[in-house]
Amino acid sequence: MKGEEFHVAVWPGTWDHLSDKQGAPDLTGATCDLFPAIREHAFEAGCFVISASGFMERADVPEGTPFRNQMNLDWACGGSVVVDPTGNYLTPPVIGKEEVIYAECEADSIKVAKSLFDALGHYARFDVARLELREEPWTPFANSKVHLTSSELRRLGEKYGVSPDKLEKIYSELAGESGVDSGSMKRPQSKSG
Repeated sequence: MKGEEFHVAVWPGTWDHLSDKQGAPDLTGATCDLFPAIREHAFEAGCFVISASGFMERADVPEGTPFRNQMNLDWACGGSVVVDPTGNYLTPPVIGKEEVIYAECEADSIKVAKSLFDALGHYARFDVARLELREEPWTPFANSKVHLTSSELRRLGEKYGVSPDKLEKIYSELAGESGVDSGSMKRPQSKSG
Protein backbone atom coordinates (compact mmCIF):
# COMPACT_ATOMS: atom_id res chain seq x y z
CA MET A 1 0.00 0.00 0.00
CA LYS A 2 2.91 2.35 0.51
CA GLY A 3 2.96 4.78 -2.40
CA GLU A 4 0.13 3.03 -4.24
CA GLU A 5 -1.84 5.46 -6.40
CA PHE A 6 -3.79 3.06 -8.64
CA HIS A 7 -4.77 -0.46 -7.73
CA VAL A 8 -5.95 -2.57 -10.67
CA ALA A 9 -8.02 -5.63 -9.85
CA VAL A 10 -9.51 -8.31 -12.08
CA TRP A 11 -12.50 -10.35 -10.89
CA PRO A 12 -14.43 -13.17 -12.58
CA GLY A 13 -17.68 -11.22 -12.37
CA THR A 14 -20.37 -10.45 -9.82
CA TRP A 15 -22.11 -12.90 -7.51
CA ASP A 16 -24.91 -12.96 -4.98
CA HIS A 17 -23.95 -14.31 -1.57
CA LEU A 18 -27.07 -13.25 0.33
CA SER A 19 -29.90 -14.82 -1.62
CA ASP A 20 -31.37 -18.31 -1.31
CA LYS A 21 -29.82 -19.18 -4.66
CA GLN A 22 -26.16 -19.29 -3.62
CA GLY A 23 -23.94 -18.23 -6.50
CA ALA A 24 -26.66 -16.71 -8.67
CA PRO A 25 -25.69 -13.54 -10.54
CA ASP A 26 -26.28 -10.27 -8.73
CA LEU A 27 -27.44 -7.92 -11.47
CA THR A 28 -27.64 -4.96 -9.10
CA GLY A 29 -24.37 -5.36 -7.21
CA ALA A 30 -26.22 -4.83 -3.93
CA THR A 31 -25.58 -8.27 -2.46
CA CYS A 32 -22.10 -8.99 -3.82
CA ASP A 33 -19.29 -8.72 -1.27
CA LEU A 34 -16.93 -7.75 -4.07
CA PHE A 35 -17.98 -4.08 -4.07
CA PRO A 36 -17.44 -3.37 -0.37
CA ALA A 37 -14.01 -5.05 -0.69
CA ILE A 38 -13.08 -2.81 -3.62
CA ARG A 39 -14.24 0.33 -1.82
CA GLU A 40 -12.46 -0.68 1.42
CA HIS A 41 -9.15 -1.17 -0.41
CA ALA A 42 -9.44 2.27 -2.00
CA PHE A 43 -10.17 3.85 1.38
CA GLU A 44 -7.47 2.03 3.33
CA ALA A 45 -4.76 2.50 0.72
CA GLY A 46 -5.85 6.03 -0.18
CA CYS A 47 -5.69 5.12 -3.85
CA PHE A 48 -7.90 4.78 -6.89
CA VAL A 49 -9.18 1.28 -7.65
CA ILE A 50 -9.87 0.22 -11.19
CA SER A 51 -11.72 -3.06 -11.01
CA ALA A 52 -12.38 -4.99 -14.19
CA SER A 53 -14.93 -7.76 -13.86
CA GLY A 54 -15.56 -10.44 -16.44
CA PHE A 55 -18.47 -10.27 -18.82
CA MET A 56 -19.33 -13.18 -21.11
CA GLU A 57 -22.48 -14.37 -22.78
CA ARG A 58 -23.25 -17.87 -23.99
CA ALA A 59 -22.94 -16.62 -27.60
CA ASP A 60 -19.30 -15.70 -26.88
CA VAL A 61 -18.44 -19.39 -26.53
CA PRO A 62 -18.06 -20.95 -30.00
CA GLU A 63 -20.42 -23.75 -31.01
CA GLY A 64 -18.71 -27.11 -30.64
CA THR A 65 -16.72 -26.06 -27.56
CA PRO A 66 -16.68 -29.03 -25.17
CA PHE A 67 -19.09 -28.56 -22.26
CA ARG A 68 -20.35 -25.28 -23.76
CA ASN A 69 -23.85 -25.80 -22.41
CA GLN A 70 -22.60 -26.87 -18.97
CA MET A 71 -20.41 -23.79 -18.45
CA ASN A 72 -21.54 -21.56 -15.62
CA LEU A 73 -21.40 -18.08 -17.09
CA ASP A 74 -23.79 -16.62 -14.52
CA TRP A 75 -21.02 -14.85 -12.64
CA ALA A 76 -19.53 -13.34 -15.79
CA CYS A 77 -22.16 -10.61 -15.80
CA GLY A 78 -19.75 -7.69 -15.37
CA GLY A 79 -19.39 -5.34 -12.45
CA SER A 80 -16.46 -3.21 -13.59
CA VAL A 81 -16.07 -0.05 -11.55
CA VAL A 82 -13.71 2.83 -10.71
CA VAL A 83 -13.49 3.96 -7.07
CA ASP A 84 -11.81 7.09 -5.70
CA PRO A 85 -9.42 7.16 -2.70
CA THR A 86 -12.26 7.90 -0.27
CA GLY A 87 -14.12 4.75 -1.33
CA ASN A 88 -16.77 6.46 -3.46
CA TYR A 89 -17.74 5.33 -6.93
CA LEU A 90 -16.43 7.43 -9.81
CA THR A 91 -18.37 5.11 -12.10
CA PRO A 92 -21.12 2.88 -10.79
CA PRO A 93 -20.78 -0.89 -11.33
CA VAL A 94 -21.54 -1.79 -14.95
CA ILE A 95 -23.53 -5.01 -14.74
CA GLY A 96 -25.28 -7.03 -17.43
CA LYS A 97 -23.57 -5.46 -20.42
CA GLU A 98 -20.18 -4.99 -22.01
CA GLU A 99 -18.97 -1.42 -21.72
CA VAL A 100 -15.73 0.54 -21.60
CA ILE A 101 -15.78 2.84 -18.57
CA TYR A 102 -13.91 6.12 -18.08
CA ALA A 103 -13.30 8.22 -15.00
CA GLU A 104 -11.47 11.44 -14.15
CA CYS A 105 -8.91 10.55 -11.51
CA GLU A 106 -7.64 13.76 -9.91
CA ALA A 107 -4.23 13.26 -8.28
CA ASP A 108 -5.10 15.68 -5.46
CA SER A 109 -7.85 13.27 -4.36
CA ILE A 110 -5.13 11.00 -3.00
CA LYS A 111 -3.71 13.79 -0.79
CA VAL A 112 -7.19 14.68 0.45
CA ALA A 113 -8.01 11.06 1.29
CA LYS A 114 -4.69 10.53 3.09
CA SER A 115 -5.17 13.69 5.13
CA LEU A 116 -8.41 12.16 6.43
CA PHE A 117 -7.08 8.64 6.99
CA ASP A 118 -3.51 7.61 6.30
CA ALA A 119 -2.89 4.02 7.35
CA LEU A 120 0.86 4.46 6.89
CA GLY A 121 1.26 8.03 8.07
CA HIS A 122 0.15 9.79 11.24
CA TYR A 123 -1.32 6.59 12.70
CA ALA A 124 2.11 4.97 12.71
CA ARG A 125 3.49 5.35 16.26
CA PHE A 126 7.18 4.60 15.87
CA ASP A 127 7.62 5.37 19.56
CA VAL A 128 5.22 2.54 20.48
CA ALA A 129 5.53 -0.06 17.73
CA ARG A 130 7.70 -0.80 14.75
CA LEU A 131 7.75 -3.13 11.81
CA GLU A 132 10.97 -4.93 11.05
CA LEU A 133 11.38 -6.63 7.70
CA ARG A 134 13.65 -9.63 7.52
CA GLU A 135 15.58 -9.50 4.26
CA GLU A 136 17.46 -12.79 4.62
CA PRO A 137 15.67 -16.04 3.77
CA TRP A 138 14.23 -17.99 6.67
CA THR A 139 12.02 -20.94 7.44
CA PRO A 140 9.07 -21.10 9.81
CA PHE A 141 10.91 -23.61 11.98
CA ALA A 142 13.46 -22.51 14.56
CA ASN A 143 16.97 -23.86 14.41
CA SER A 144 17.13 -26.27 17.30
CA LYS A 145 20.91 -26.53 17.42
CA VAL A 146 22.52 -25.31 20.61
CA HIS A 147 25.71 -23.28 20.32
CA LEU A 148 27.78 -22.91 23.48
CA THR A 149 30.99 -20.97 23.70
CA SER A 150 33.93 -22.20 25.75
CA SER A 151 33.24 -19.56 28.41
CA GLU A 152 29.59 -20.74 28.65
CA LEU A 153 30.76 -24.34 28.99
CA ARG A 154 33.29 -23.35 31.67
CA ARG A 155 30.61 -21.44 33.60
CA LEU A 156 28.19 -24.40 33.46
CA GLY A 157 30.95 -26.81 34.53
CA GLU A 158 31.86 -24.68 37.52
CA LYS A 159 28.22 -24.08 38.45
CA TYR A 160 27.33 -27.78 38.50
CA GLY A 161 30.71 -29.18 39.54
CA VAL A 162 31.33 -31.05 36.27
CA SER A 163 34.89 -31.60 35.01
CA PRO A 164 35.77 -30.30 31.53
CA ASP A 165 36.29 -33.87 30.22
CA LYS A 166 32.88 -35.01 31.46
CA LEU A 167 31.22 -31.84 30.16
CA GLU A 168 32.79 -32.39 26.72
CA LYS A 169 31.51 -35.98 26.68
CA ILE A 170 27.97 -34.89 27.62
CA TYR A 171 28.04 -32.11 25.05
CA SER A 172 29.25 -34.45 22.27
CA GLU A 173 26.59 -37.02 23.16
CA LEU A 174 23.87 -34.37 23.00
CA ALA A 175 25.20 -33.24 19.63
CA GLY A 176 24.67 -36.69 18.22
CA GLU A 177 21.18 -37.19 19.65
CA SER A 178 19.32 -33.90 19.66
CA GLY A 179 20.83 -31.53 17.18
CA VAL A 180 23.40 -29.76 19.33
CA ASP A 181 26.03 -28.29 17.06
CA SER A 182 29.17 -30.03 18.23
CA GLY A 183 31.21 -28.04 15.74
CA SER A 184 30.66 -24.95 17.88
CA MET A 185 32.12 -26.61 20.92
CA LYS A 186 35.57 -25.67 21.99
CA ARG A 187 36.97 -27.51 24.93
CA PRO A 188 36.84 -25.25 27.95
CA GLN A 189 40.19 -24.32 29.34
CA SER A 190 40.72 -24.73 33.05
CA LYS A 191 41.33 -21.60 35.09
CA SER A 192 44.89 -22.67 35.82
CA GLY A 193 45.80 -23.38 32.22
